[in-house]
Amino acid sequence: RHPNIARLYAYCLDPDLHGTHCLVYELASLGSLEQILRNEVQKGRLDWTKRISVTLGVASALEYMHGGKGGQICFHRDVKSPNICLK
Repeated sequence: RHPNIARLYAYCLDPDLHGTHCLVYELASLGSLEQILRNEVQKGRLDWTKRISVTLGVASALEYMHGGKGGQICFHRDVKSPNICLK
């Protein structure tokens, strides 16, 4: 398991939900990268060293998924700041 990929605990693909799916991941207590970048106080605490660290972590996780290092190849098609969760 890659340390920068959130653990998936459960999912629901119930046809009664009319195409809506539910995924349950581990808690990311600091919220998303977008939330931090939109908050002026929190944004100030995210210096360039930390931003580079987040970027490298995301790149490492994508390499892990796209390269099949977890046993299967998986593509994340929606990489953006709201989908990057911080612990």
